[in-house]
Amino acid sequence: MNDEQSQPISPYDYPLTTDNGLIICQLCGKELKVLTAKHTKKCRDITVAQYKIMFPEAPVSGDQYKAAQRNRKDRVSVFQDKVDNSTPPVSIQDDLDESIGDNDPIVDEIDALPGAFQFDKEVQPEVEPIDMNMETDILFKLDKKIGDIPSNKFKLYQKLCDDFPNLKLNYIIFRNLPNGVQEFSFITDMADPVRKIDFEFPKTYWHNVDPLDPARDQKLEEDGWKVIRLDGLSPTYEKVLEKLNSLGIQNKR
Repeated sequence: MNDEQSQPISPYDYPLTTDNGLIICQLCGKELKVLTAKHTKKCRDITVAQYKIMFPEAPVSGDQYKAAQRNRKDRVSVFQDKVDNSTPPVSIQDDLDESIGDNDPIVDEIDALPGAFQFDKEVQPEVEPIDMNMETDILFKLDKKIGDIPSNKFKLYQKLCDDFPNLKLNYIIFRNLPNGVQEFSFITDMADPVRKIDFEFPKTYWHNVDPLDPARDQKLEEDGWKVIRLDGLSPTYEKVLEKLNSLGIQNKR
C-alpha cells in the first residue's frame, strides 16, 4: 500500500452543528436534534458510546433539543404548582398530553434515548474530548462515561502504556473511500494508532466483538496495521511481551 493510502483520514467530514440549533451526524451527514442509539445502529451498526470515541468533539444533542427539554421542565413545574395550590384541581397527565401532542418538536429520533422523557433529568452536556494520556485515575473516571473498564483489563493497559505511550482503550480503526463511503470500521481492545499495533484478547470476557468480518485482520494489515492476538482467559503483561518478541516487535520506542 502506498503512503497516500496509509494516511489517516480526518473523522470530521461534516460541520458539527447547524445555525438553527441542530447537530450533524458525522457518520452520514444527517441533521438531528439529538443522536440516538437507534440512529447510530441503523447508520453504521455502532453504539453511541463508540460514536463518542470516534468523534470526541462532536456534540450528541443540539440547542433545539436542549431548549425543548428546559421548556418541558418549566411546564411541569407550573403544573406542579397548580396541584400544590389545589385551586382548582389540575390533571397533570392531561396537561402534559395536550402540551406534547403529535407535533412535539423533538419526538423524531428520540424514542431510543434512555430517559429522554424523564423531566427531572438534567440537560445532557456536550461530550468533552477524552485525552487517553492523562493521569490514569482521571482517565478511569472519564471512561466510566462510556462503560466501566474491568480492573484486569485496565491494569494490563496501564502496564502496556509504559512501553506504548500512545496506547488507547477501545480504539476504533476506520478508513473511508475517496467518495466518502466508509470502507471498514473495527473496534479494538487496545491499539497504538501511532505505531499502528492492534492488541486483541479474544478469549477474555471484556473482548470487544466486532460484527463478523472474516477479512477484518487482513484489511487492517493491508492498511499497515499489525494485529496481535493473545489467547487465554487472563492474559498478562509478560505474555504480551513474549508474543511481541516472538514476532520481532520491539516494545520500546
